[in-house]
Amino acid sequence: MECFYGVGNHGVGATIDNIKSIREIKDKTIDIDVKCSSLEEFFESLDSKKFPVFDKELQIIFSGCFSIDSEIKKLNRLSENIAFKSERLAYLGSLIEKIS
Repeated sequence: MECFYGVGNHGVGATIDNIKSIREIKDKTIDIDVKCSSLEEFFESLDSKKFPVFDKELQIIFSGCFSIDSEIKKLNRLSENIAFKSERLAYLGSLIEKIS
């Protein structure tokens, strides 16, 4: 697990208090390897590990629900727009019929 420390977001780096607390955590934890490194090193260490591959639905509650299907959302929006245009055309048609 990565943990970030330091001051600000401009590369100031770790404070003396940060370094002290990291050393305290390292001394107190026996079964956890506390190591200061870069994000590159962190992600390289993950590459060598095996992680489970999920090839099915990840939603537990709404499994198979249309709420995440972008194609259906797009087509629903298209249908809404067509319905709105149809209503306007029907209104214009009724006005023309009254004038005739």
